[in-house]
Amino acid sequence: MSNRLLEALKQNALDAYQQTNPAAVIYGVVISAKPVEIQVSTKLTLSEEFLILTRNVKKYKVKADAQYQGDGTIEIEGIDQTGLKEFAAEEIEITVHNELEEGDKVILLQVQGGQEYVVLDKIMEEGEE
Repeated sequence: MSNRLLEALKQNALDAYQQTNPAAVIYGVVISAKPVEIQVSTKLTLSEEFLILTRNVKKYKVKADAQYQGDGTIEIEGIDQTGLKEFAAEEIEITVHNELEEGDKVILLQVQGGQEYVVLDKIMEEGEE
């Protein structure tokens, strides 16, 4: 096969692939928390209707086991337990408050076709908690 024919075939395959709008990773900044709006470029701001939020960027509940040994105070549902020496519980429900806030930097996955964006996670800078 000649080089020109091979190059033409490669280019046709590449063009066909790019026309399918494969998924892409992009970055953005939350400019509004309620309703959620994320700016991904100076020309493109995504509103909530185009976003799919993962559990990583929402408030959610998990079940966990907890143990504490020591000498101190622990607060359980607003009740101070002073002088607590030991505490144990199984399958307690913990609420994780991880909602998006204005100014959060996020990583998104542009779904094939470009109409929806999955907000994968927040991007934490070094030293942030």
